[in-house]
Amino acid sequence: MSIAAEKQTPGFSTAAEKAYRTLREKILNGEFAQGEKLSQRKMAALAGVSIIPVIEALVRLEHDGLVEYKPQWGARVPLFTEEKVRDLFAFREAIECQVARLLAGALPVHQQQRLQELADQLDVRDPETQEFWTLDATFHGLLAEFTGYPSLQAALQRINLFNLLSAALGRPRGRRKPPAGWQRRLLEALAQGDADRAEAAMRHHIQDALRRDSESAADGEM
Repeated sequence: MSIAAEKQTPGFSTAAEKAYRTLREKILNGEFAQGEKLSQRKMAALAGVSIIPVIEALVRLEHDGLVEYKPQWGARVPLFTEEKVRDLFAFREAIECQVARLLAGALPVHQQQRLQELADQLDVRDPETQEFWTLDATFHGLLAEFTGYPSLQAALQRINLFNLLSAALGRPRGRRKPPAGWQRRLLEALAQGDADRAEAAMRHHIQDALRRDSESAADGEM
């Protein structure tokens, strides 16, 4: 299951949960533009619920990083500024470098195989597609999950949702594809059992992603 898809739970679902799932899906599908105001009344009509559950859903979506509040304006889809992107990459680097240190030499065979399957799929996918970024989010999300630390998983979940929203809204266009075997080399570093080497490989991995993102954004402005 992709990170963009909410797990379906059997039984009763509250109106607030319905609103959250509906609006989350629409936001991640790129149905609203950057900075677009999310009117409570309009969101209630889209979700088929009253305004009160929508208010609760918007609070959850703000926690996810999929909604932001502007004074005297209300809820809106986030704007993707260079400052915000760099800030998030700095946070991502801190989280994922710690993930790499924890996983160095500690991944059992079945987890390595699952990650390798995703790495192979990423190698042949087009970074212009939402599918690529969903797979990328799943790959990095699994790394955090395999540490066994919920706080790392939660932090990376928020980062991955931001990346998926960015991809859905087309920023930046013309994304440069990572070098062939990029994720494979990261996995090889993790398998060595050297925490310093694993951290260095992850840091390079994240910094290269920021560089490619920035270059793609600059090309799009030309």
